[in-house]
Amino acid sequence: MPKEKNLKVSIKKFDAELAQHYLDTYNTNNYRKHNENTSDHYAKLMREDKWITSASPIAVSATGVLINGQHRLWAIIKSGVEVELIVIENALDESVYVVDTHKPRKMHDHCGCDAYLVTAVNVLLRAVGLHTDKMITNDVDFFKSHIEGQLGKFVKKMHNIYGTTSDPFTSWGVRGALIVAVLNGELTQKGALDLFEKLIQFRKTKVKGVKNIKRNFAASSTRAAIQSQLNPLMSTLVDYLDDDKLPVWSGVEDVWRVDDYSTSRDKAQRLMYAMGQAINRDTKDDTKFAKPMQVSVRQALGI
Repeated sequence: MPKEKNLKVSIKKFDAELAQHYLDTYNTNNYRKHNENTSDHYAKLMREDKWITSASPIAVSATGVLINGQHRLWAIIKSGVEVELIVIENALDESVYVVDTHKPRKMHDHCGCDAYLVTAVNVLLRAVGLHTDKMITNDVDFFKSHIEGQLGKFVKKMHNIYGTTSDPFTSWGVRGALIVAVLNGELTQKGALDLFEKLIQFRKTKVKGVKNIKRNFAASSTRAAIQSQLNPLMSTLVDYLDDDKLPVWSGVEDVWRVDDYSTSRDKAQRLMYAMGQAINRDTKDDTKFAKPMQVSVRQALGI
């Protein structure tokens, strides 16, 4: 196996001029295309003084080829900010084949928690269209603050009651709305957990040996007794979900329509909006759904 000879490691302060020099001189045989979105994101972090010099170095091979770091170099040029980077020189040309091929660390690794806790935060972010915002989705402190705070404690309690999220009544749509209600003070944790325990009685279970057929988990008398205790809009939502239907807000048509739950896109966030109104003190006694309340989700996340 070949080994690096005369490997040199240093820390250099890169300005736009030096970054351009490295790109012009060494970035001559890079089969990985420059992604503008990636370098724009890095540049934004640099301009806002949020860039962290990572242990991943700028690497140049013994034959003068840039092996790693083009997006950071482009970001320095775009941002106009000086950044210190670790530089390795005289690396093996073959080392390009092992760069970025390791198992990536995910947010739950950074937070040291179960993956479902990160999912809980991501469900809320998706509901307000922030699931692609790298400034938020890469912010470990943001996730930790929620996972280690009230959100995480409540989500763990729901998970301990019932961990599976495949049924509409136990789904992330229902859980997400309960999370928002608790964080915004609409419900106490106890009140939300009591409601969750009632709703999971409406779930369906697979019939053994029969494909795609499910039966009600609880007896019809039990389900009827629980539904009689629910407020009008929650009872209406139960009827929809029990019939595999989902009330969906159409912003284009400015109306609510009814989709098939099993085939509906983005069902978690859509169910969150419907469920949120069935909980909200101003709408829970209605019999029809109104416009979704995205502001309440942002409020819960502190965004």
